[in-house]
Amino acid sequence: NLASLLAGQGKTAESEALFARSAEQARQSRGKYPRTWIAAFNVAHMRSRANDVAGAIAVLERARTDYPEIWELISLESELLRRTQGPLPALRLIENYTRQNWWHHAAWLAEGRLYAENNDVGQSTRALRYAALLDVHDVQALNLLATISVRQNQFEQACAAQRRAIAREPDQPRQYLMLAEILDKMGRTSEAQTARDDATRLKAIVTSPRIAAN
Repeated sequence: NLASLLAGQGKTAESEALFARSAEQARQSRGKYPRTWIAAFNVAHMRSRANDVAGAIAVLERARTDYPEIWELISLESELLRRTQGPLPALRLIENYTRQNWWHHAAWLAEGRLYAENNDVGQSTRALRYAALLDVHDVQALNLLATISVRQNQFEQACAAQRRAIAREPDQPRQYLMLAEILDKMGRTSEAQTARDDATRLKAIVTSPRIAAN
C-alpha cells in the first residue's frame, strides 16, 4: 500500500502518518472488519525499525485493548519487552494470553522460551511439554526440552525428548545430529555414530541429483 511504499522510499514521517490514520480508522471499524488490527501492527513495526521501541510498545498496548485475542500483536509486544526490559515483563504479557487461550501452541512455546531465558527450568519444562502436546507435529518444544535436560545433566530425559523429535521429523538430518551429541555425552558412542550415519544418509538423499528414468 501507499504507506509501505513511502516507508521504502525513506519517507518515514509521511508513512507513519498514513499508518496512524489507518490504525485509528481500524479502531473505529473493528467490529465490521475484524482484521483491521494490521494497521496498528504496521505502525508498531515501523517505530521499532526506527529505533523508537517505546513508541512501538505504546502503539501495541493501545491495540491490545481493542484486540486482546490477536496473537501477532501480543507476540511483537512481548519480543520488544524482552529485548528492552528482559524476560519477566514479556512473561507477564504471555501468561495473561495463555490463560485466556489455553489451546494456542505458539504462545505456550514463547512462554517456555521466556522461562528458560529467566533460568526457571521447572516452569519452562511445564510450558514446553504442554506446547508439545498441543501440536503433534511440533519439534521446537521437544528440541528445547532436550537442550534444557542436557544443561541439567539429565541425559536420559534429553535422549527421550530428542527421540520424540525424530519420530516427528524422521527425514531431518539435524534431529539425528542433536541426538548424536546427547548420546556422546552419555558415553554411548556406537549409538551416536549410528545417528550420525543416519544424518549423513538423509543429507545424501536430499543433495543427490535425481536420475532420470530410462
